[in-house]
Amino acid sequence: GGSWSGVKVIDTPFDKLTAPDGPPIMRMQEVQLVDILTSPSGKTILDFGQNLVGWLQVTVAGPRGQEIKFVHAEGLEKSELATGSLRNAAQTDTLIISGNGTLEWEPSFTYHGFRYVQVTGWPGEATALNANSVTAIVVHSAMERTGYFHCSDHDNIVWSTRGNF
Repeated sequence: GGSWSGVKVIDTPFDKLTAPDGPPIMRMQEVQLVDILTSPSGKTILDFGQNLVGWLQVTVAGPRGQEIKFVHAEGLEKSELATGSLRNAAQTDTLIISGNGTLEWEPSFTYHGFRYVQVTGWPGEATALNANSVTAIVVHSAMERTGYFHCSDHDNIVWSTRGNF
């Protein structure tokens, strides 16, 4: 770990806070797991078949203290998770199991751009890693669709707009 710096107190006029002008970011869709890959180095990588913005919804049981890591990325390089373009962004969620039965979990206060998720620490003996245990939750601004674009794969522009607004 690193060291934490001290807290800085700032004088901010909180009475002037206002709601944002734009539409809220909301849960809009679920995307099912398409495939589970094993990389050349032996890592487990989930493929949701579509680049999206959102997070995982996980259902898992396992021993108390079991740590599961989910590293998100938009692509693969040589069949390994491609994280080089992320620079300092970790795009990693860590779940520590309580050991009190089956846990249904989603991260709070974050979302990621991804198609692929590398999973380490999954307690396979207690819960199978499959489409019943992991789902991608798509989030984007609740915007009204006002236009259309036609090409060989028209969903490309829709997914790009969802991920960037």
